[in-house]
Amino acid sequence: MDHQRAAAVAAQFTQAGTSLLLSMVAVRVLDPAEFGQYLLVASTIVIATGATTGLVGDSLTVLDRHDPALRRTLQRAALVCAVLAGVLVMLIAGLLGWLAWGAAAIAAAATAAFVLEDLVRRILMANRRFPAVVIVDIAYAIGALAVLAAAAVGGVGLSTLFSAIVVGQLLAMIVGVVLIPARDRYRTTMRGPVRTGALLGFGGWRAVHLTTGPVRIWVARLIVSGVAGFAAVGILEANRLVMAPLLLAVQGASSAVLVSQVALLRVSPARARKQADRDAALLSAATGVALVVVLVLREPLGHVMLGSTVLLDPWVLLGWGVVAVGAALNVPYVNLAVAAGATRAALAVRVVELCVVLLGMAALVLLLPASTWYLMVPLMMGLVGCAVAVAQRGLATWSTGHRGDPDQDVDPDRV
Repeated sequence: MDHQRAAAVAAQFTQAGTSLLLSMVAVRVLDPAEFGQYLLVASTIVIATGATTGLVGDSLTVLDRHDPALRRTLQRAALVCAVLAGVLVMLIAGLLGWLAWGAAAIAAAATAAFVLEDLVRRILMANRRFPAVVIVDIAYAIGALAVLAAAAVGGVGLSTLFSAIVVGQLLAMIVGVVLIPARDRYRTTMRGPVRTGALLGFGGWRAVHLTTGPVRIWVARLIVSGVAGFAAVGILEANRLVMAPLLLAVQGASSAVLVSQVALLRVSPARARKQADRDAALLSAATGVALVVVLVLREPLGHVMLGSTVLLDPWVLLGWGVVAVGAALNVPYVNLAVAAGATRAALAVRVVELCVVLLGMAALVLLLPASTWYLMVPLMMGLVGCAVAVAQRGLATWSTGHRGDPDQDVDPDRV
């Protein structure tokens, strides 16, 4: 069991670790403007994958994926999502000038491969094959790095980076399919009744919930690129890359906190609320200490993560650190509200947060010099996130206070 838990924790980081590694390569071989373009496309792929994970991946985990009608619905949805996501990424990247159309087509293939490979990972997770998930992610890293190594002599550009993602994800998908248990490694006929309502009733809300956070950062990048240019996005993202391990640690803590909160909520809502307060205090304090360490060691960390310190800016680094602190404050309360069945209300708070961030960006554009306003964007987003934690705590308190029978089990469809 200990090995299983360790593998589950590792599985939370291995895929993100490979994406982080590719970003470290990209920031070294691309100029700031190209790096900004790469991150804009990569973040769009992340949003598309998150939407599919919520719609299909979480549905196949929670709902009865062996029901023929539902399995048929999941299969159709997976294929449609993969094709649609690829086409949308290509059109967005091409029409907005992020990539040349040839590179945009490769990015489309990378998106489709990323979406389908992530669903393979979800099937393995649904079967609690967490060590297999780690193996799949390692295969992704090997495939992607092999392409980059082969192309290093001739030079690595945007097309090469997205080609590496395609190859890495295809290799990972093949490995993942082999590792899926035989009882789950089958395809039902595409003809017959479907259960679209059941899929959308659960997965639709999950898709929206999982994409709200990435969309907030994506919109900020989009505005910065449109007003200040791609190089400005590159500077912001280079500093975020230095802070990425801290952000990933907060993300990983979210899963562990959710599991403990669900178990505690079944016993006593009051104890669950107190534990959420302790978790928020502990996570935010630990994140704050880590932020100070990163700021003090920013130059050596810059050399490790970026290859130089040219793009480092203390204010931008501080801003991304405050974003991490805000996330640490929000995680326990959002998870508790979701566990108590207030998924839609928690989502509404995130939408309000997005609106406030947009207003904050407008204020920065109007009040600060045109050459530097974007440097304050991460700090503004972080402060908004910290303020939103107050609303999330209030929601968590309300949702658990109106829960009813304290011994009632949590509905898994709401988690």
